[in-house]
Amino acid sequence: MPSLIINTLETQKLTSANETGLAPKLISQHAACRIGEKIYIYGGMVNNQASCKMFVLAIIRDGKFTAPFEYSLIFHQLLVVHFTDIILIETTHWSNPRVTGVVPSALCGHSLVRYENNLVLFGGYDGKKYDNTVHLIDVCKSQLIYHRR
Repeated sequence: MPSLIINTLETQKLTSANETGLAPKLISQHAACRIGEKIYIYGGMVNNQASCKMFVLAIIRDGKFTAPFEYSLIFHQLLVVHFTDIILIETTHWSNPRVTGVVPSALCGHSLVRYENNLVLFGGYDGKKYDNTVHLIDVCKSQLIYHRR
């Protein structure tokens, strides 16, 4: 069974994308955010432990234009991201980018939002205590640099 399912909301049609790369293991309570053609997934619970890993799902355009439609990407039966687009997604590629700088601790239940071409990570729970730190993640040049603020 594929780990990533595409749900076209208008038709409620579920399809799988051709996946390349190494997808993360079953994960929950993660945060996800889309910037351009990439969906960034950070942290979450893996085997009942908080994770500090970042995964990137690159959307590879297959060039089939359609009227705008809404769809959701579902990873291991959990909603990852919901958006509207005009090009069908048929292929995706998973990666686990090299991280430099001050890396946030392992977190679950945190938020991740886009600000310009950056991700802002806030809060979360590390399995023992709650965290209210804000991290700015610069995603330029496919390299993630974490900044504590």
